[in-house]
Amino acid sequence: DWSSDVCSSDLSFTVSRAYRNSPPIRSGQRLFEAAAAMIEHGLSAVTVVNQSNRLLGVVSEDDLLRVLLAALS
Repeated sequence: DWSSDVCSSDLSFTVSRAYRNSPPIRSGQRLFEAAAAMIEHGLSAVTVVNQSNRLLGVVSEDDLLRVLLAALS
């Protein structure tokens, strides 16, 4: 039941369950690799992990758009 995951105090467990079908992006990979993974897998976000597969964060479509807009302005 996803609602019990959302209420979980362990955020990394919640995020890993929510993005379990997301291919992880390694810290240090380029943003276009995150964007390509999102497109390839039909996702609106991907997880970012370190070398030990520890969750560092999430990159979303909104994050990519902010970077694009900043680069164009």
